[in-house]
Amino acid sequence: MRNLLQIFFIFVIFFTTYGKFYKESYGKRCMKNKTTKCQKYIRILGRKGFCEILFFLEKNDRVILSDLLKMAGHGTIMDRREELLELGLICDKKIKEGRRNYIVYELTPKGEKILEELKNIIKILE
Repeated sequence: MRNLLQIFFIFVIFFTTYGKFYKESYGKRCMKNKTTKCQKYIRILGRKGFCEILFFLEKNDRVILSDLLKMAGHGTIMDRREELLELGLICDKKIKEGRRNYIVYELTPKGEKILEELKNIIKILE
């Protein structure tokens, strides 16, 4: 009888632990598979500094990296700058003035469209 109870408790402990692990890992896999493009882009738009950079570029004509670095930390701005460049929302242009070379960031037409839609969303939510 004692051996039977021991086996029963081992069985219960094993399956509750394994079942919990299985559900968690299965749930994570399901969520990864269910992530849509919409969710992906909304997540990108919600990242720190993303929208701020777009609005800053709209207000200012000639923006260099040091201007952007005043908005947030170096790592954040560099990550957002790369994401914005990859998505085609901003472009960088090399400008030479005298002996100095500058990289100036500007909104692309695609970036301007996104910015207008963001403004529309803000109006709707207010």
